[in-house]
Order: sequence, then C-alpha cells, then structure tokens
Amino acid sequence: MDEKKYEKAIAGYERALAMREDARMLTDLGVCYRETGKPANALGAFERALKIDSNVWEAAYNRAVLLADEGRFEEARAIARELRSKYPGKSEVRSLDEALSRQP
Repeated sequence: MDEKKYEKAIAGYERALAMREDARMLTDLGVCYRETGKPANALGAFERALKIDSNVWEAAYNRAVLLADEGRFEEARAIARELRSKYPGKSEVRSLDEALSRQP
C-alpha cells in the first residue's frame, strides 16, 4: 500500500484477512478500496474494522473522509465530533473536524 500499488495490496490484505480478522488491516484495505474507486467496499472494510476494535481511530477517521467525499456531511461531522472528543490531541482529527464544520 505504501508504494501505491493498491490492487496488489488489496489482494494481499484479503488473503491475510481470510486467515485472521484484524482491524488495522481492514482499515488499510479500506484505504486501498477508496483509492481504487470502490467506496462501498471501503465503507464496508472501515465498518468491519470498527466492529472488531472501536478504538482504531484511523478506521473511523477514514470512514468520515469517505462519507464527506460522498456528500454525506452530517454523518461525517458526527464521526469527526466523536473522534475529536475521544482524541483531542490528534491533529488529523482536529483538522478533519474543522474542515467538515465549514461544509454545508
């Protein structure tokens, strides 16, 4: 994924996840899906990750980004507000919350 070879990364993550569910791998899989224009798959991966471990803030963060990309600003804002209250020191979360607060 770090090399932006998303299709190859998707295949690798799916093989690994077939052996063991892991919230962080699912989050990375979701990012790969988003980067390859598969938002429904990405959303599913982020939601699966959060069911496994609701403390993987990156899954919630990426879910909010994806929802905002789809114009679902109310849902994205709610996630960003919750993240900001749970992780006030994370600059990425603060930036997302502020950016979403400016959307209609």
